[in-house]
Amino acid sequence: MAQPGGAPELFEPDVFGKYFLLQRMAVGGMAEVIRAKTVGAGGFQKELVIKRILPRLAANPDFVRMLVNEAKITVGLNHPNIAQIYELGQIDGRWFMAMELVDGVQLRDLVGLLRGRASSLGVDEAVWIVYEALKGLDYAHRVTDPMGVPLGIVHCDISPDNIMVTYDGSVKVVDFGIARAGAGLSNYRQGLVMGKLNYLSPEQATGSEVDPRTDVYAAGVVLYYLLTGAYPYGRFERLEELAPLVAGRIPYISAREHDAAIPAELDEILERAVHPQREARYPDARAFMTALEDFLYPTPHSPLQQHIRRELERSFTAERDRMARLRANDDVVMKVLAGRVDGRYQGNERPDTAQVHALPPRRPVTREPSGQIEARPGRPRRVRSGWAPSLAQVAIVLLLSVGLAAVWHLLGARLFAPAGGLLVVDSEPRGARATVDGSPVPGVTPLLLEGMDLGRAHQVALSLEDYEPWRGTTAGEGAPYEVLRARLRRAYGTLHVESIPAGAKVLLDGEARGRTPARLEKVDLRVPHKLTLKKRGFELDEVMIENLEDGATVQRRLLRR
Repeated sequence: MAQPGGAPELFEPDVFGKYFLLQRMAVGGMAEVIRAKTVGAGGFQKELVIKRILPRLAANPDFVRMLVNEAKITVGLNHPNIAQIYELGQIDGRWFMAMELVDGVQLRDLVGLLRGRASSLGVDEAVWIVYEALKGLDYAHRVTDPMGVPLGIVHCDISPDNIMVTYDGSVKVVDFGIARAGAGLSNYRQGLVMGKLNYLSPEQATGSEVDPRTDVYAAGVVLYYLLTGAYPYGRFERLEELAPLVAGRIPYISAREHDAAIPAELDEILERAVHPQREARYPDARAFMTALEDFLYPTPHSPLQQHIRRELERSFTAERDRMARLRANDDVVMKVLAGRVDGRYQGNERPDTAQVHALPPRRPVTREPSGQIEARPGRPRRVRSGWAPSLAQVAIVLLLSVGLAAVWHLLGARLFAPAGGLLVVDSEPRGARATVDGSPVPGVTPLLLEGMDLGRAHQVALSLEDYEPWRGTTAGEGAPYEVLRARLRRAYGTLHVESIPAGAKVLLDGEARGRTPARLEKVDLRVPHKLTLKKRGFELDEVMIENLEDGATVQRRLLRR
């Protein structure tokens, strides 16, 4: 699958079976593409891509069959110009493929960036890129099963989206998602049109049988587009517009009409490659390759690759730097994810709402007891009650909020040293200062403490202004990772006092605090309080309130004398 950089939807790193999902790279109409790592014995790590089917399609048997067939077709392909498929499977009901991570850019993105700079690939560079892609296609066209029977693989969707150029200048064909194979392996059905419209061969447009010449046509259109920014028969917007092309009524537009500097020899090669009648095209990818090789000769190939590598280094420096920064933090994220099931928030639980108790009346009353007592939950808080973020968010906050330099400051120069275990200390809210076994720890939560002896218990204390002190103890079970998370309780907060009718004088523990509706600041939430309301013409109202939450509201209905 094509792998454009970045997707706007929020993504949270996660554990998916044996894979650590680290960064979403793209979301398409059928699947999401996620950069991932898997860890083996001795700390071995492999970086790859997980192509995971979207939930809404998981129940679609046709699409699942397409995905399975893609893997069956391509898992056996092993060529330097084809992105490899490692595994097909299902985890937690989600179908996925584990694929080679192509560290580079889509050809479409490279061309777009260059044209945004009023530049373009040189003729030799464009020819070389398509030549390299044809190497992979020729291999796929000729591959056989273990008995030597040709599989008859055809990609059927060659376009700048499905050709990638790596940062070292190599070329790879990706996403055999609609490839057709013989022996009943694939989802291809006669009459089913698949592929991108302007790269669609006439036989595809009519739903006819395809063969390697179908990919030859599409590769020729790609080369034509790289050289001219146009298409050899004009641009098509709807499938029915291809009918004249299928009938042979649209003439080939010479590439030299777009750019007279394009050699006539190359234009003749293009015209044959994209001929509407497949019998007039090159018979296979190898023949097309040979024609391009003859055109390039005696230009050596390696300087072309080096030139493309230099162009990518210059054009995509920011993207490469961004990926390098993300990769630098993979070990931290993976360590945190690996300990996900070990940590739970600890805290002294209180009821979610304040408890209000009426005091005995100062004199006997013959009517109903003084007023209706109502205690409403606190006003909406920044974090919901029972908050339990994933462990990945610990790392995300460090990496994204405070930045890479701060992470190094927090973790120290030996961040990834193998000695000792990793202790993650987090709190809600964050920003608390910590001590471990009585010794202060630099920084504030969330904290990642490397090199800890987790074979013994450690006493951890947290402190934050306006919050109660918190203390906890590690398990001391010798695990490689341990997570300690605390939900801090406010020591002081805000109390809202309302009355019906309004305008009553408010006294908290005998101290005047304004008139209703009143907002009382710096109320000690740890102890009970006596709340008194006074209003001329109404009986004195006194209640005890306790177990307060920050932002809680107490509403009282006053009784007339």
